[in-house]
Amino acid sequence: MKRRIGLIFWSDWGRPARIERAGMDGENRRVLEITEITDEITGKNVKWPRGLAIDLIEERLYWADAKAG
Repeated sequence: MKRRIGLIFWSDWGRPARIERAGMDGENRRVLEITEITDEITGKNVKWPRGLAIDLIEERLYWADAKAG
């Protein structure tokens, strides 16, 4: 949850796997664009996002990818 701006984030492991967000009231749901969720270290797209975490100070979203190699 990102309370300061009223957002909640979750992951979907379907095909394609994705990370989504919506307002705390469930409105304005959207899938984050692939360019927004590309791994900065490997440059690869998200495959199976799990364990989302938010850095409230830097306003960044992190995740663990269960299929990252």
